[in-house]
Amino acid sequence: IFTHETKEEGLSSTRVNAILKDKRGFYWVSTVNGLQRLDGNRVVRFRHDPADSTSLPNNEMGFIIMEDNKGQVWFHTESGLCIYQPYHRNFKKINFKKRGEEPIDITSFLQDANGVIWMTVKKDGLYFFDTSKNIFSFYTSLWTGFPATILSIDEDKRSCYY
Repeated sequence: IFTHETKEEGLSSTRVNAILKDKRGFYWVSTVNGLQRLDGNRVVRFRHDPADSTSLPNNEMGFIIMEDNKGQVWFHTESGLCIYQPYHRNFKKINFKKRGEEPIDITSFLQDANGVIWMTVKKDGLYFFDTSKNIFSFYTSLWTGFPATILSIDEDKRSCYY
């Protein structure tokens, strides 16, 4: 689709944190200065607008992007988590109950075969998304005594987690 994108072609920043190709063929590019969606012909920029609660929560995007089975794209920004809802063409902020006062350092997202969304947080453990409450909740407390830091999660064809 494209071979080279620069600020002159519409990229918000040359410092790219993550890229995802979604099921519709769009490329999502998260940068330190906003989010872009590329379709091969044009670049759509998404930025935080303090007057619009459905805009990005922050322009400084994180390193982790995931698309769920509903076609929604999950992002981590400097000030929180959000989902791009393609049918509404807006962003929905996601609540997150963190255990400590340190900023969150998300290391991975996974949607398992049952549709559950998991998130790993460096130095904090494993979280799952509670759809009834629209919040990520700490899971590792249910799995007491787990001795290691969880940096990533994956699922195999037998629904075993690694």
